[in-house]
Amino acid sequence: MGQYVPAGGKLSVSIDSLCRLTETNVDELTDILKTLENERYIDRWITTTLTSENFVLAITDKGRIAATVV
Repeated sequence: MGQYVPAGGKLSVSIDSLCRLTETNVDELTDILKTLENERYIDRWITTTLTSENFVLAITDKGRIAATVV
């Protein structure tokens, strides 16, 4: 079920898949991301990057989410 991504690799996932993984709906996920944006954790809502300890999560303008392992 899972997908292995090597260091420096990229993984793209749809918003729907992320909702299933996080057990949220699109509205809840949007609210979470907008809250992060409002609190300056995300610079812009579309085509922006959210950095965690070991991956970068980018929200694309095509409604997809791409993660890059760093």
